[in-house]
Amino acid sequence: MKRSEKNTALFIFTFTGLSGLSIWALKKWGTSPGAFGPIQHPLLDEVHLIHNIFNILFLFMFGWLGSTHIRNKLKAGLKDRRRSGLLLISLFLVISLSGQTLLYFSDRNLLDIGRQIHLLIGLSGLALFYFHSRSKKALVTAS
Repeated sequence: MKRSEKNTALFIFTFTGLSGLSIWALKKWGTSPGAFGPIQHPLLDEVHLIHNIFNILFLFMFGWLGSTHIRNKLKAGLKDRRRSGLLLISLFLVISLSGQTLLYFSDRNLLDIGRQIHLLIGLSGLALFYFHSRSKKALVTAS
């Protein structure tokens, strides 16, 4: 993978994660008491918008990596595949699906559980992405 492609993927994935963590922090610690219940942080809607923009870029990045980097690795054969990359593909799919399902939950308890699952998958995907992008021989499968 070219350095510019790698840096672009790192940029998009980092800011998707940071905006998601910002949403989590604003929901957890940014509410204030109001006359009719808790009031959300005034920047929460803007941070949601930024996160959604980076989500779209993230999906484009995932498709772009699939057409360049992932397809080349799969064509190269089993010895060049890395378990971290295969796990990362599955985490990318699950994080995208969990984020979309959050839009359709109306039950408060189900929404809280979905947010926690989305957060945990996102954090593990972020850690695995940096591990995968930094090490050349990360978890190489045996041929």
